[in-house]
Amino acid sequence: MIQLFQKLGAWQENDAHVPQPGDVIFYDWDDSGVGDNTGWPDHVGIVESVTGSDIKVIEGNMSDAVGRRTLKVNGRYIRGYGVPAYKGSSTSGSSSSAGTGTPAPAPSAGSSLAFKVGDTVQFTGSTHYTSANATSGPSCKAGKAKVTAISPNGKHPYHLIAVSGSGSTVYGWVDASTVQATAGGGAISVGDTVQFAGGPHYTSSNAASSSSRPKAGPAKVTAISKGAKHPYHVVHTNRQSSVYGWVDADKVSK
Repeated sequence: MIQLFQKLGAWQENDAHVPQPGDVIFYDWDDSGVGDNTGWPDHVGIVESVTGSDIKVIEGNMSDAVGRRTLKVNGRYIRGYGVPAYKGSSTSGSSSSAGTGTPAPAPSAGSSLAFKVGDTVQFTGSTHYTSANATSGPSCKAGKAKVTAISPNGKHPYHLIAVSGSGSTVYGWVDASTVQATAGGGAISVGDTVQFAGGPHYTSSNAASSSSRPKAGPAKVTAISKGAKHPYHVVHTNRQSSVYGWVDADKVSK
């Protein structure tokens, strides 16, 4: 079930997350209480209410019956939460009251992202989010991180967790433009040959629109504009693609 919620952009395992009523809570009874819990889930329940730091959960199969338990936010044995997109509820993953937020869309077969779950990438941003479509999020530090989930149609399509010792504090969903490939410990540089994933190219690094969408293929990085909407200028290296312009960071990989 965790993989299902991850694909929907509705999985939450940030230790600071305060759940909302209706969230699906996952337990790992083997949790030692030390470090990040990434174990296999053994049991689930439904969050019934949250008062301060106390979570009341209703569960089935508690001694062969329906029962309730109370535990603390970020308590031991909590593996994470599935955050369903209930009608009329917010999926921002924040502790604010329910509103009319837009639920995270399901993945589309036509979506094209440069990175996959398990990739180690260079995070260049300064904000991470509690869900793939959250409207705001806390600040964090840039650095090397691992892709742990993807929501192809989300506003913030990559879920990253910082690599230990990288200096980064990212732990959440991030914008595609803040995720770059790494090679030998460094980000993409001018002169590198990369794989263009296909999609729009632009006449400037901050252009608002594009008139064409070249196909995927190998290309050479000829310029970089850090912090821009479309930070890489790439030129195709064969006839497989006709890309010649500025492209988004998530469209290039080594």
